[in-house]
Amino acid sequence: MEIKRIFVIFAFLLLPSVQVFAQAPEVIKPKEVTILLRHQSYPAYTRIVIEGDDETLKESKVLRMDSGLQFLIEFKKKPSLIKPETLPVNDGLVKSIESAEKGDKAVLNIILEKVPHDYKSFFLKDPPRRVIDIYKVPVATSVPRTVIVIDPGHGGTDIGAKGLSGLQEKVLALDMALRLKTLLQKNPEIKVVLTRISDVALPLRERAFIGNSNKADLFISLHGNSSFGKSSKDFIVYVLPPHEPKTEENRNPYLWDIQHVRSIKESKRLAESLKETLEKGLGEGIMIKEAPILGLMGIEAPSVLLELPMVPEEGKKLQKENYKNNIASNILEGIINFIKKRPETGRPEGETTRQ
Repeated sequence: MEIKRIFVIFAFLLLPSVQVFAQAPEVIKPKEVTILLRHQSYPAYTRIVIEGDDETLKESKVLRMDSGLQFLIEFKKKPSLIKPETLPVNDGLVKSIESAEKGDKAVLNIILEKVPHDYKSFFLKDPPRRVIDIYKVPVATSVPRTVIVIDPGHGGTDIGAKGLSGLQEKVLALDMALRLKTLLQKNPEIKVVLTRISDVALPLRERAFIGNSNKADLFISLHGNSSFGKSSKDFIVYVLPPHEPKTEENRNPYLWDIQHVRSIKESKRLAESLKETLEKGLGEGIMIKEAPILGLMGIEAPSVLLELPMVPEEGKKLQKENYKNNIASNILEGIINFIKKRPETGRPEGETTRQ
């Protein structure tokens, strides 16, 4: 009986330690986080990429130091490993990227060789990565992707047609070209070039040269029509025919070959796009005609010649600002619709010769 009492007392004394052991939390090992560093140097900037886990990189901070020659990337959670610990760059802008410790935190030092112009930092997924772009030159806000050449017909002593109201074709063409340029330039992805910006005469070869030397993506020549024929009240969009003209006066095998091979099909599509928006916006008859227009030969881009009616009834309308603005707006819409549906041209960047 005495032995049984001693056993009960011993078990009672042992019980708390057993309970504590049962309630002890499971020890969880901290997740190992590896940071990988890499870089890529470009003419205008250096890109630094830091790869790791989502949470660590999202909560990282990029600090620009007062000296201007150093950036500090601070991690809220200390990574288990940074590879490599030092990454030499030496591209004239960034000297190196070096891992270090700041108290209980891990940091990366981006050491520069000269003060940068600017920098950008952003987080990307799949895989998670922090990207820092450090610029040695000003950051381009937009790069024109489409060059549009507008060619106001005639000019100088060549007044073109003349309506009964006294409106001259050269004046109408330049007026509409300037209105269209103003609208197109509101789109930062479009570069507009006019073959003339004042009342000067230009030979056809020079107009084509301006279009080709500026690597035009499309070329629109603006004219007026004051004839009193069957289509005198119509807007007419001219394109080159798909075959070389047979008449000797309109033949130029070299120029025709350039136009035929590269752009006649797209020229027709541009004409159809302009016809659609002009008819929808103005409620006017729009005609597409094929003709061996010398002013379109030799132009490497898709090109059309658009004639605006100048007969007395239309001449009165063309004296109204709203009407001319509506025409320009509908031409703009036709151009934008054409650009949206065009195939990629792969046009190389290059300097232009005339604004």
